[in-house]
Amino acid sequence: MSQGEHTGTVTASDYLAPLFALIAVCGLGLLGRWVFAPNYRKDRKDYGLLVSVATITGQADAERARDALTAAGLRATLGESHATVRVTHDGHAFPQPPGHHVLVFPQDELRARNLLDGVS
Repeated sequence: MSQGEHTGTVTASDYLAPLFALIAVCGLGLLGRWVFAPNYRKDRKDYGLLVSVATITGQADAERARDALTAAGLRATLGESHATVRVTHDGHAFPQPPGHHVLVFPQDELRARNLLDGVS
């Protein structure tokens, strides 16, 4: 038998290299999915760099609140809220209808809350 001929028998080592390659590709795929997956948090809505300073039911009222903050020199925008349930410290639950969040940057949060509460 010459050097380039194959005997026709299959050994376990013939399957190991492709098996390890398949395992490596699957492992890298799972690692990539974990690393690049979006960060979902069930406890709060993510607004990126912005924080919610108020949730207002009517769109016109929410726009007035945003405009008041803008007139005071704060950058503000609106984001939609969904129907939720507010639970008080004594355990009473109150359904909250959908509305609009008034959003500002974190460094402006205290000033925005004071302006919206009328305590400038």
